[in-house]
Amino acid sequence: MPEVRLIYFSHASEGTSLQDVQEILEAARDFNQESGITGKLCFATHYFLQVIEGSRLDVNRLYASIVKDKRHYDVELIGYEEIQDRLFSEWSMDYAPMTDEIDQLIGKDRGEINPEFLNYRTALDYLKSDL
Repeated sequence: MPEVRLIYFSHASEGTSLQDVQEILEAARDFNQESGITGKLCFATHYFLQVIEGSRLDVNRLYASIVKDKRHYDVELIGYEEIQDRLFSEWSMDYAPMTDEIDQLIGKDRGEINPEFLNYRTALDYLKSDL
């Protein structure tokens, strides 16, 4: 069965805290380890950016549940592709707080995705920059 990589961007809901992110990470690490999913989550006060890798079925199911999570909204799929090798194979869910670099990827208007800046390749490069 082919493996896939999915990247999405979303806006954090009002009041989403670092404690919420810690709970997301703990749950994700347990679930992902059991499901054979790997990836990385980035969080800033207003945004989430995440990559997930695994079997097509498992990634699709996980993404469907992610979209329904009330801790964020306006979930936008940035990219989805079949892969030969995982980039985040060491991590059931790695975490990195976002830096000012994300503003460059998003564009000048905070919160508005500018495809010229935040596309699949630039998002993936950002996510793997500290591997």
